[in-house]
Amino acid sequence: MNNRRRLQNHDLTAVVSNKRRGDNVATVSRQAKLAVKYLPLDLSAYANVGPEPGRGGDGWRWTPGGPLVRSYGPHDPPSLAGFPFGKHRFWGIPFNLSDPANNQGRCWTVISGDEKHGLPGGITINLPEPVAAGCLIFAHFTDVEGPAAQVGELLAIYTAVLADHRRVSWPIRRGFEINARRPSIGSRGYATVDHIELRPVRVASADREGITGQLTDEGSQRYWLWSAELPAPGEPIVAIELLAQANDLLAVGGITAARDHTNPLRRSPRTGVYIQLPSPDRKSSGTPTVSDSDESSSGELVVVGDVSIAVDAGQVVRATPASDMTPAAWCAAPMRGWGEQPSVAPPAGVYAEIHAADSADIAVRRGDSRWTVPWRDVLQGTGRSADGQVRIQVAHPQLARVAVQVVDADTGQAIPARVHLRRVRWRIYTSARTFAGGQCQLVSGHRR
Repeated sequence: MNNRRRLQNHDLTAVVSNKRRGDNVATVSRQAKLAVKYLPLDLSAYANVGPEPGRGGDGWRWTPGGPLVRSYGPHDPPSLAGFPFGKHRFWGIPFNLSDPANNQGRCWTVISGDEKHGLPGGITINLPEPVAAGCLIFAHFTDVEGPAAQVGELLAIYTAVLADHRRVSWPIRRGFEINARRPSIGSRGYATVDHIELRPVRVASADREGITGQLTDEGSQRYWLWSAELPAPGEPIVAIELLAQANDLLAVGGITAARDHTNPLRRSPRTGVYIQLPSPDRKSSGTPTVSDSDESSSGELVVVGDVSIAVDAGQVVRATPASDMTPAAWCAAPMRGWGEQPSVAPPAGVYAEIHAADSADIAVRRGDSRWTVPWRDVLQGTGRSADGQVRIQVAHPQLARVAVQVVDADTGQAIPARVHLRRVRWRIYTSARTFAGGQCQLVSGHRR
């Protein structure tokens, strides 16, 4: 069966033919350029399935009289409950997930190649106006995998229709760009991440989170996030096509257009940075650069007093007040090598370890003033706020791990020893929270 014959498309031909009649594509491009970092698309008009309409006396179905919702066996009752709806941020990216309570019970745009399911084989989402984006981020999923499911199986093809008549398509494969709403144990997508992002634990403890070093929100259902990077960033998109290639069904909950052409789900390695702060009495000059994707201050990591830092697409793994000490000052300290007592004095700087997307912004607050620094600039060595008051530099651009073992000359066995390292040019960032005072606490400063 030719699934393209079943593609639900009422407006796309008119869009393309209008361009052929001489519309100025360059003018469309200027008008369509994204003025915000992310633009969540409203898919409520295209939603055709919800968690409740198909629910009946014989169990959960995707549609009334349609396919049954799968489960892992008699001990696992099938259910579509537990998905988030409304406006949410996943991995720092905003999504507008249709709320079935406000959309006649419908919240997902579902396609299937099996006509017996009563679902369309393809759907075209026509944008109200052209959108110039660098990439598209999909929040989608499949049902629980059946016994015949295979990793790499082609389930669908997504296509972005551009204003200049070109089409950019991507294969959607099981276990790669998409995964099941409830994956089997140990099953994750090779090119996708689930919508619940792990967060670092900043205080050691004896519970599971403290031992593993990560926090996660519990959830019975999963959206899987996948980013489609456009080969020509900034070219206006007029429509998005979803075309099924297999009998299994596929559900899309949300799509967000991103201004930047890089994948916002791809994060940098954890990187140590030194943040040079302005004095407490200095205010940001003019209007500080505010990320349009910035959330409320509840997501910020308070460092000390009125100083805090945050990242809009990434994680601040740890942060602590720090001073940019010279070797001579460190050697002259009375407690050198034993750490420093915590201080409540306003810090001159912050040492932080961050991993973030290439398009992320680092937000620094001191009192009522706020500055932002692009993470991309930090990695390139030019990290500074618009007014130059906040500077961020990579603390160890050429970090190398050195293992030192002291061996007894007679026995050849390793012996405990204290090693003193010297170098002509070096830099130390001491941490005020490394004073030995309890179990599981670091001792001495961070040596980089």
